[in-house]
Amino acid sequence: MARKPKASQNSSRYWLHEVNANFAKNVTPNMIVLDAGAGDQPYRHLFDHAQYESADFEAVNKTYAKSTYVCDLVQIPVDDARFDRVLLNQVLEHLPEPTLVLTELHRVLKPDGLILCTCPLFYEEHEQPY
Repeated sequence: MARKPKASQNSSRYWLHEVNANFAKNVTPNMIVLDAGAGDQPYRHLFDHAQYESADFEAVNKTYAKSTYVCDLVQIPVDDARFDRVLLNQVLEHLPEPTLVLTELHRVLKPDGLILCTCPLFYEEHEQPY
């Protein structure tokens, strides 16, 4: 189980965890959640009470948790309107065509679903060339 970061360690990670924890409070056990660009899935534990699925392209040289879907977020291999909630944490800035990914996330989201999208305000270049 991932631990909650301390504000003194990295305040942006602390607040990012808090935002995700608050989002998770409104997820019920019957909901399906997609963590898009999930990486090592640091927020998975917040959604243990629901059906959690993840998607990532797993092309960067780093540690990934086992993804439900290994894919480009422009084409997620699921039916339309599958997910009640979608997480997109710190991913948008890595995408060559973010509009296409947002369009795809809209496709896989149920009509009354919600997306939590977070992006860093500033961050050094990382995970190049992505």
